Amino acid sequence: MFIPLEKRGFTYKEYAEKLYRHAEVYVAKAGNEDAGMIAFYCNDYKAYRAYLTSIVVKDIYQKSGIGAFLLGQMFRYCRKKKMKIIGLDVNLNNASAILFYTKYGFKKVKIEGESVYMEKNL
Repeated sequence: MFIPLEKRGFTYKEYAEKLYRHAEVYVAKAGNEDAGMIAFYCNDYKAYRAYLTSIVVKDIYQKSGIGAFLLGQMFRYCRKKKMKIIGLDVNLNNASAILFYTKYGFKKVKIEGESVYMEKNL
């Protein structure tokens, strides 16, 4: 379920430390500028499930292929690690994000409160 960071009891510093220790993080560049980033967990070797926790693309680079590039990097890494499914949560009201994820093979699995849980089979 999608819960904003501040309601999870994490500070931004604690969340950054969690990502640093447990997540894979990729940054996309446009020239010398950071244009976007993706963070995902790829460490569930019992169920072989990965989880996309964050993908962000700067406004000026939206619809330029950066998001697709970042997802592609995640898909390749997860396949290399033998993951079978990638899950994510997205806010129910974020129609553009839901459309984006659907375009790249994610399907809605359940809706809980204001959150949509989606998965993609690899």
